[in-house]
Amino acid sequence: MDPDNNRLDMLRESIRLTEEILDRLGSAATERSTTEGDSVVVARLTHGRDWRLRYLDHLEKGGRFLNLGDEWSMHHGHDLAIEWGYEDWDENRIGLRCRSCDDWIQLYDVRTDPIGEPDIADLYVEHETHTVLSWRQGSEAGIECVTCGAVSDDGFSLLTSPVSDWFDRVWNG
Repeated sequence: MDPDNNRLDMLRESIRLTEEILDRLGSAATERSTTEGDSVVVARLTHGRDWRLRYLDHLEKGGRFLNLGDEWSMHHGHDLAIEWGYEDWDENRIGLRCRSCDDWIQLYDVRTDPIGEPDIADLYVEHETHTVLSWRQGSEAGIECVTCGAVSDDGFSLLTSPVSDWFDRVWNG
């Protein structure tokens, strides 16, 4: 299967599963009083589902997958951290996780035998457990490491990437 088709299938499945969870939460809420925690979970799930629906619509009309700048810009102002994967099957993976959304932005396999130029996974291993923040200036977005003190007037960015025109239109309405 083509990797892009596989990603589309995973996106559709993610939307379906989120809708199933929201339906079950709605049914459970009618049986008992809703707590504040439940409403936060429902709000996060609804936001994520709606965003994935807009993104799927964009892809089905021939658009491209999000680039890194779009993903970082989407989580601007959120609590971001570089962490190792949680599950047994991804114990050798490291990535950028949004603590605010409780969602992985990026997750990469860490090579056991480094060859050639360092990649993003190597950069993330260097900043393991550090807190990072995303920024956006015009059509550029990036992440900087707060723990290392990389956030200063002219500090260095760990990673930068352009924000796509499509993302700008969707994000800004």
